[in-house]
Amino acid sequence: MDLFLLRHAQAVEADVWDGSERTRPLDEHGHKQAAALGAHLARLGFQVDAILSSPLTRALETAGAVAAALGLTVEQSDLCGPGFGPRRLGDLLAQRREDRLLLCGHNPDLERVTLQLSGGARMGFGKGMLVRFKLRRGELGDAELKWVLPPSAYLPA
Repeated sequence: MDLFLLRHAQAVEADVWDGSERTRPLDEHGHKQAAALGAHLARLGFQVDAILSSPLTRALETAGAVAAALGLTVEQSDLCGPGFGPRRLGDLLAQRREDRLLLCGHNPDLERVTLQLSGGARMGFGKGMLVRFKLRRGELGDAELKWVLPPSAYLPA
């Protein structure tokens, strides 16, 4: 199974947002970032069977831009929301049968999951970053980090 982890694009800063944390949206740069990622993936012929997203607005907007570029829809999943970790990932994968699954969520959750799946490879997980893992036999304990796509690889200079 190919598992893709995507951190939401740049959001409105929490200290200037007047609404709830759940509804904090992408800012202008974040919308451009999400659209650029979707366009880049579409140009590459990137394919996934399903896209699941945290229910928080900034993740849904990011996943939605990618899904639109790929001709897909986004499924909202509370399991991808804040608090996402190896246990939730295991629960989610037990419910799914896709061969290529993209999950959109948040930090520090994605960093922790990446650290565990990679066997200890510490790395930052920037906004708009996409990581691919190969889960052999669909098992979390048998994962291989295949690649990392940072925003600098798909945003115009």
